This record gives sequence, C-alpha cells and structure tokens, in this order.
Amino acid sequence: MTTINWTVSYSISNVRFIHAGMRRRFMKWPSSLPCSYFLWELEDQALFTKIGADQFDDDHLEERKQKISFFDLWNFSLCRGALLGVTFIVYVQDYVNCDVAYLTLSIKMGIATTIFYIGKPFY
Repeated sequence: MTTINWTVSYSISNVRFIHAGMRRRFMKWPSSLPCSYFLWELEDQALFTKIGADQFDDDHLEERKQKISFFDLWNFSLCRGALLGVTFIVYVQDYVNCDVAYLTLSIKMGIATTIFYIGKPFY
C-alpha cells in the first residue's frame, strides 16, 4: 500500500504546468517506473488471497471452519477498506490535503501489518 501511495504522489508531484496565456502545457510526464510499481502491487494483493487459502486443509473439519472464517474476515476487511476509501479518504483529499490522505492510508497499512505480525504465532 505504501508503494501504491508513493507512485500516486510521485506522479502528481512531477507534473508541472506552464501557463502561456490561455494555454497549458505539460513539462514533464512521470516515468514508467511508478506505473510498473503500481501494477506490481495490485498483482500482489490478488496473490495474497490465494496464499491465505493454501494454509488450510480441506480434509479436516476444524481447518475448513477456520478457512471460512478467514475468508469472512478477509471480505469484511476489503469491503471496510473500500468504504473508507470512497468516503473518508476522499473527504480528506478534498478538504484537507492529498498528502495527508496518503499518509493516513500508509499509517493504516502499518497498523494492519503490525496486527498481522502480532497474530502470526496464533496460526
């Protein structure tokens, strides 16, 4: 998520305008490196769901229940993140600052990663 935030903020900060009368002209386009990082991160997010499913064995009843619980929590987290992304983050971008919104997303991902590592011994 931090890499996605970096690619977006890098792309926005590197576009410069020159005002010549009524014309606007782009002086510098962002390089393809941030775009490739962005696509790479999106592929990683799709891959992690499959990796999470592989840690459970379908032959055992208890692990099958844990697998269902895992996907329930995964889906809840994705829907909650999408809801916050289209409401709270958009509000912060419009009325505060884009950098504050990106910082908020990065902090939330840091908290999620910390919770993941705290819970790692339990599975």
